[in-house]
Order: sequence, then C-alpha cells, then structure tokens
Amino acid sequence: AFRALQVSDDGGELRFPREVFGQSPARFRLDGRSLTDDLPGAGGWAISSQTDEVNTPCDLDVDGNILTCSGITLAQGGQYNVTVEKLTSNADCAGLDNTALVSAGNEDPTKLGNNSDSARIVVNCPDITVTKDGNGPIQVGATAEFEIVITNNGPGTATGVTLADTLVGDGWAIFSQTDDDCSIVAGVLGCAGITLADDASYQIVIRKTTTLADCNDIPNTATVGAANENPQGTAPNSANDTVVVLCANVSVEKTPDAGIVDAGDIATFTITVTNSGDGSSDVSFDDPLPDGGLNWSTSTLGCSVTGSVGAQVLECDFTLAANTNKVITVSSATSSGAGACGLKENTVVVTASGDITPNNNTDDADITVRCPD
Repeated sequence: AFRALQVSDDGGELRFPREVFGQSPARFRLDGRSLTDDLPGAGGWAISSQTDEVNTPCDLDVDGNILTCSGITLAQGGQYNVTVEKLTSNADCAGLDNTALVSAGNEDPTKLGNNSDSARIVVNCPDITVTKDGNGPIQVGATAEFEIVITNNGPGTATGVTLADTLVGDGWAIFSQTDDDCSIVAGVLGCAGITLADDASYQIVIRKTTTLADCNDIPNTATVGAANENPQGTAPNSANDTVVVLCANVSVEKTPDAGIVDAGDIATFTITVTNSGDGSSDVSFDDPLPDGGLNWSTSTLGCSVTGSVGAQVLECDFTLAANTNKVITVSSATSSGAGACGLKENTVVVTASGDITPNNNTDDADITVRCPD
C-alpha cells in the first residue's frame, strides 16, 4: 500500500510516496515478487533508497520513467520498500498521479485484489498576474505616474519572477519599489530574480515630468512571468493603462472694427485668443499700440493699457480653459492732429503655456485714419 502523500512546492525536491508492497495474509513463503510502475511526469525520476541496496532488485529505465522490481523474496509479514524522487518543474503543475502494480510467481490467484494502489502528489505552482494604473488625466507639465503591482495568486511560491515594460517617452524614473530588483535601462523597465510567496506582491511606481512631446496619450503595457509558473494559470500576465496628458492649442486673431475711420471717430482693435485644445493655458502678451496722438484704453478683464500717449502697451495676463476663447478690445479716439492721420499698424504676439501649436500665436492688423484735405 502507498503511504501518506508528501506535498512539495514546485521547484523543491519532491519525494514520491514510498511504494510498499507487503506480505499477503497467507501462511507460506512468497518467491519471485515483482513490481511495475509507470511513473508520472516527463521522466527524471531516480531511486533514492530501497531495502536491498546491494542487489538493488528495483531499477529505473534510462529516461527515469518506469520503475521495475524483480526477483524479490518476502517471508510472511515481510516488506520491501523503494522510494523514488524527482525535481519538479512547471510541467508537473497538473499533479503527479501514479499507480504501482505488484505480482508474485506463487501468489494465490484468488487474492489479487490488493496488488495495485494509486496515489497523487499535488504540486503547488504559482499563478502570476500584474496590474497597471496610471494617474491621469493631467495637465502637461505635471507628473505622470504608473503604479505596477505583480501578484502571486499561488498556491505555490513563484521563483524567477520577471517584468518587461517598454516605456513611452523620455525621462522615466523609479520613484519607489518593494525591493531593488527593478531598474530602467534604455527606456525599458525590467525586473528579474523576484521571489513571491503565495498571495505576496511586488509594487513598482514610476514617474516622469510631462512635456509637449507627451501631449494626448502615454500608453503603457507591462508583461510578467515566473520561471516555475503554471502554464495553465488563469491570471493575466500583462496589463496596460494610459495616462492622458491635456495640452492647449492656442491661436490669436487681431482685426480692426473698421479698416478706415474718419478723423474724430473711434478706432478699435479686437483681439480674439482661442484655445481649441483639451488642456488649459496661461496666456500673456504685451502689445505695443500704434502712436500718432492716439490714447488707447481697454475695459477687458485681465488686460490693461500702460505707458504714456505715444508709447502705450496693451498688457494681458489670463488663464484660458480648454475649448474657450477670450475677446479683448482696445480703442482710441482719433484726430487730425500732427501724426494722427494715415496707416496705424499693429502686431500682437501671445505666449501660451502647454501650447502644442505656437506657430499661430501671432497676428497683425491695421487701421487707416482718414483726415480731411
């Protein structure tokens, strides 16, 4: 009969239950006792001990698959013990089932019902999984972060756990990790040599300061594995997430309310700053206004006219939310005095934070003051 099972984690040295075939309840000597045992798994078994270590009537085939014993003689009440063992791998995660068959040349043919027995060794293999979570949406210039957690769902201890993660964009660094098994080399986050007990986890947090090159999305996928993982494991070995980076798309348009005004009328420029992006922007500009005796003023919130007549500047500073615009007007009464007549040209250049299209941040316009002749 087989003795009690001994269970071992995958990767440990596993001792198969000792195969013990003993004397039948007969009152005569048994001769020519034999055993045949087709061992489970992909071979690799070895005999670690047997009762007769000199004559070794039990032996394995060259592949370590089939155990055979022959020529054993057992007195009444006698027994012969043989133990086989192997180093398990993840190929054994389904378990090791085994049946041994014994016979004797002179055994009572009516008492063969106990000539076989079966046993099972449960091989505890790990089942590795990974989760990945990004912080977003974030404004460009803020810190992007991914938290990666490797977990062993068990039941066996996971050895040789690895992670591979090709990072998008430059500037990533490890902010924190459970131990020191992970590093970033040439834009790839890699982990190796991690051991995780059943239900244990390993956490890595990576961060970077976002730039305009990161606008829209920062996608990322992490893939994990273990040297002894169950190939039939159900937990996913990869995870992905995306940090959404919000960026502005600022443009400016400057127009005169009238291209030609008569001296004595009001000259007005209208400046429209538009943000068509999905991120907010801090906008500012200093716009030197035309001289010629004009005295400019504005009532637009966030803007003011500074300087004396002839050297006035329209100064604006405001925050423009996503998909909004701001309309600024600046006006002056005209006259026919010296230098007041003729073409009045003006160019505005805005500065906008987080703007992915800075090439359309300038515009010009002109007004002609028509004087009597």
